Amino acid sequence: MADHSWRRFAFRVLDYLTPTSTVSIRFIAEDANAGSLIEAALDDITLWDETPLGVSEVNSLSILSVFPNPASSLVNIQVGLVRDQNVTIQIFDNVGREIYTLGKDLPAGNNIISVQDLNLANGLYQARVSVADESMIKKFSVIQQ
Repeated sequence: MADHSWRRFAFRVLDYLTPTSTVSIRFIAEDANAGSLIEAALDDITLWDETPLGVSEVNSLSILSVFPNPASSLVNIQVGLVRDQNVTIQIFDNVGREIYTLGKDLPAGNNIISVQDLNLANGLYQARVSVADESMIKKFSVIQQ
């Protein structure tokens, strides 16, 4: 049985090479069995440059997902919190205009906020959830039938 679950991998580039302005990233999808179909996906890649200070931080925001994707008249935003928090949820269009905002106290655990009747045009959008000094962004698309 195939395993189709998403996995998070983090690599520290400095462990492998010295980062410069000429470093590039390349992904290769391959299969060991001849004649089989090769499938691969890469989603939500983030590159960053920071020096750890040796202090482990506990993130308040553990999960952010947007569904269905593509959406039409309803968008569900799943927010996972480690502890009770006041969150700000914003939706931006593809040119960066804020088209929706909501500030709300949410309990620890997984919370689903349904946003409907925004009359969103076809296109790409971003949902941003902010908690204190943390934020996460997920992209989603809208296709009206």
